[in-house]
Amino acid sequence: MESEESRITAGDVRELNRAVLRATARAGRAAGTGLLVIGAVGAALWLWIVLRQQDVIGGGEGRSPSASTATIPRRRSAWTCWPARSAIW
Repeated sequence: MESEESRITAGDVRELNRAVLRATARAGRAAGTGLLVIGAVGAALWLWIVLRQQDVIGGGEGRSPSASTATIPRRRSAWTCWPARSAIW
């Protein structure tokens, strides 16, 4: 027969469930934080690439003769109209 020490009580099950839930919540928080960081880095890189393509930030000197004369709205409208122009050509 089973001794009193080897029995699993409802309290034991409750404590085990709490421990598993704590570990799962900790892993979920870590994964969520990692995804937020990856998303923020991706958004920053996307913005950097867009601004570099429009010559708004440095590194683009000499690539386009009109780069110094084009305003930001003109650059933005030229960049956003590109898919429509490429479909026609």
